[in-house]
Amino acid sequence: ENITLEDVMNAMDSIADGTFSLDPEAAEQVENEVKAQKAELNRGNGSVGGVGGGGGGGIAPGNVSNGVEEKTLDNMDKSELNAELDKSETTLSDKQKKLSNVLNGSDPTLVSLKKDEEEAYEKYNKELKESDKELAKELDDIVSDINDKEKEISAKEKEISNKETEVSENETAYKNATATVQNLEMSMQALKAVDTSEMDEDRKNELNALISNLEKELDSAKEKEKSAKEELDKSKEDLNDAKEEKEELISGKGGLDELNDQKAELESTIEKKYPEIKEYMDAYNDAKDEYTRTKDRLTTEARKEVEEAQDYVSEVKTAINNYDNKEKAKEYNFGTFGKEILDFAKTFIGCNEADGSANKFVAAWGTTAAATPWCAAFVDYVMSNSGEYDNVPDWYKNIDNKWYCPNVYSAANAAGAVISAQEAQQGDIVLFDFNGDGTMDHIGIVDSNDGNTIVTIEGNTSNQVAQRSYNINDGKLKFCRIAA
Repeated sequence: ENITLEDVMNAMDSIADGTFSLDPEAAEQVENEVKAQKAELNRGNGSVGGVGGGGGGGIAPGNVSNGVEEKTLDNMDKSELNAELDKSETTLSDKQKKLSNVLNGSDPTLVSLKKDEEEAYEKYNKELKESDKELAKELDDIVSDINDKEKEISAKEKEISNKETEVSENETAYKNATATVQNLEMSMQALKAVDTSEMDEDRKNELNALISNLEKELDSAKEKEKSAKEELDKSKEDLNDAKEEKEELISGKGGLDELNDQKAELESTIEKKYPEIKEYMDAYNDAKDEYTRTKDRLTTEARKEVEEAQDYVSEVKTAINNYDNKEKAKEYNFGTFGKEILDFAKTFIGCNEADGSANKFVAAWGTTAAATPWCAAFVDYVMSNSGEYDNVPDWYKNIDNKWYCPNVYSAANAAGAVISAQEAQQGDIVLFDFNGDGTMDHIGIVDSNDGNTIVTIEGNTSNQVAQRSYNINDGKLKFCRIAA
């Protein structure tokens, strides 16, 4: 009668490998139980606190199964990104060495095939010498010229490969320099758009100093962008020149194509004059063709690996640049971040459990507001969807379960983001320890702080989103820095 989670998981494994089947009624029962178990896993089943006729501490860890957030370039911190860059550049270097070994013929497979080619040629030339020393000498000279020309081409291909890497690096540098300029220009627009009508002189002077510093940074960034563009253009020209030089080595006067034509013409003469040598000629040409085909294949494969490694290095460098740009933007965030958060949060005032308008805050967990403590879910929804998410600090973004108030406070404390009531400002988080036991029971967002009264916006307070006011000295209030 009772299906356990273990039963369900075993059934799912059996279904996946085709060894399990159920009648329709039983199958439907399993399907429904799977959905229920998944919902239970997502929600967790820990205890919750209460406030204002329906507030709460958020969803406790219980059996929450979302686990640690997977590390990607978007959520790594600076040290992790730098470590990833070191690793990716090491991989790129290894791939470049592999390509270089292919191009210069020192790859083990090519060394073996070249040996086969040389042995086949020695047999061919030896047979020809016994019949016609002059033709053998002429053939030997042409083959020697071909080998020399192929070495020149291989060296040029290696040069081209290096220049392609240089172009790729310069493209990334230029792209990132442009992104930095755009980022600083956006910061400048934001600073110049700040309303100064109600500011005191000290605040105005602070704003003007930021603008002055930003102007200098912007000028410097534009110079770096210009320099990066010049380096990119120069590297592209050098690459094109190298490609043209390679083409000249192949198809120009005295190039490889011409030498191969001379060889083909000479071998036609040899074949007609000494048909008994044809089998040695064919064995040599087959060995040479096998070497050429294999080298072309290995070169294509190695080039692809280098390109993929280079692309990833570029992605990491761009991620580092984006990280730095975000940190730089925070330096010029002049009190607008918290206002944006609050303006967005205020749009939900009045959303409630009764009419289902609060369900949007917990939709990601496949449940309803009426069935779940949702104060922390409301805060998470605001932070994630306000358009200011990029400026939300990493300590909050990286919390495994943001819907459990103790987790939020613990992460803030570990990051040194816990602040005093006097420091709290628009956009910061306010947590509530109703029982005075150090365990947070409720959460909201600071709307304003005049030094005497803290105004907040909270979800799941009397089963709705609403503004609340508290004395700044209220001991149950704990604050965490979110605003820049």
